[in-house]
Amino acid sequence: MTCYSSIRARGYTSAEIADDIDTVRVKLGIRRLDLFGESYGTYLMTVYAQRHPERVRSLVLSSAYPLAMDMWGRPNARAARRTLQLLCQRSAGACNGDHVLHDIAQLSQQLRSVLVTSGDLDANTPTEAGRQAARQFRRAPVLEVPNVGHVAEHEPSGCVAAIQTAFIRDLRTPDTSCLTQNPTRPRTPLMTRSEPAR
Repeated sequence: MTCYSSIRARGYTSAEIADDIDTVRVKLGIRRLDLFGESYGTYLMTVYAQRHPERVRSLVLSSAYPLAMDMWGRPNARAARRTLQLLCQRSAGACNGDHVLHDIAQLSQQLRSVLVTSGDLDANTPTEAGRQAARQFRRAPVLEVPNVGHVAEHEPSGCVAAIQTAFIRDLRTPDTSCLTQNPTRPRTPLMTRSEPAR
């Protein structure tokens, strides 16, 4: 059986991807990472940060998914907690589910340098999802970017990318006044009312 078919047979989860990222970090000899996630990447970077908090220097989440969001209809966070409890109950004393869940919560609170950006026109990961993602950490400011949809740093002025870069460099929220200068751009409708759908 090839490696690929083995992975397909058992699945390849975000947790396994996060652990693979950490394996690469170790091989490269990097002590701590500055993580940047867009869309699904925000979910993956949060998983990494919860599994390896001591290895994270900063974290930027753009168009953020909170961990509690079930993007593919898989068991939600409540089901994952129940599964962990059951595994510990069946481990013949190898772990205590309450202690493990407490430790996971404590580790996630150790991250101090987290920034979340959301476009105010993002219907895929709206600002409320960004706020939910931010609540997973002790201090995580949420910047709502006007006149931008999904993945705010793709706006053409470079304002958001500059804010995110400064945050990673200095580990604090920089001046965000450029956000007020992001102009409303006229949108061309895909179809006018007088045109029939084809």
